[in-house]
Amino acid sequence: IIALSGMITTLRWQERTVATCRRLCPDAFIVSGGGLVTEVKEGLFGWIPDLDAIVHSEGDDVMLVLARDVHRHLHHGSSLESVPECLGSIGGRDRYLYGGDRPNDLDTLPFAAWDLLHQDVDGNPILEWYIKTPVWGLAANNSSATPFTMTRSLTTVSSRGCPYACAFCYRGAQGERNYGMRSPENLVAEAKWLQETYGIDFLGFPDDNFAVDVRRIRELAWAFQSLNGLRWGTHTRLDEAADERPEQMAKAGCIYIGYGAET
Repeated sequence: IIALSGMITTLRWQERTVATCRRLCPDAFIVSGGGLVTEVKEGLFGWIPDLDAIVHSEGDDVMLVLARDVHRHLHHGSSLESVPECLGSIGGRDRYLYGGDRPNDLDTLPFAAWDLLHQDVDGNPILEWYIKTPVWGLAANNSSATPFTMTRSLTTVSSRGCPYACAFCYRGAQGERNYGMRSPENLVAEAKWLQETYGIDFLGFPDDNFAVDVRRIRELAWAFQSLNGLRWGTHTRLDEAADERPEQMAKAGCIYIGYGAET
């Protein structure tokens, strides 16, 4: 199984990557998930014809179901055509549409297995290269081009979804309108681990909307004091800057907020 994920901005990258994977591994089961799939669903097969399956919404649990189905097909000879997720033949290839759901407790999910990216097959230190590439700030050359810098950075997601319905936002990236949060204690545990293991000086939270719950923001200001001044940044709605939340986030080490205006 080769699995990819990304928002609509990764479409061209996914097209090239999937075509390369199909050429190098013609028998692979290739699946895409994330915000792009959640938005367009089976329409993605027309754009990326070498895909076998897509997984919309959240993939933590449903990827295990997909892996089980593929394992049965490859090692036990059972047909995948009988699974409910089979859409039949599209463009001369059987296609599958899986729908994900959210784990009951986001704090129970393991932290990202960054160790799997330490080196590629040629021995290149790709994780080290990635850590040294700024997430945000002036050197990142993206929409966050504001005058702050970082030496070593990584990202994680502290919440999923957004309960609002802004006209400009699809809300399909990380949970749609079903908002869920990780606890401050869980975030501190991951941040400490990243500091101790990879020496990061900046942590990015590319949440759909980080600051929905003012009570969690207050708790972060206290909980993040144990991180020895770790700087971080995230995304929120502009109206959430009208109360105490930006000040509390700054106390917790936040130096960058990318705002989306409510509409």
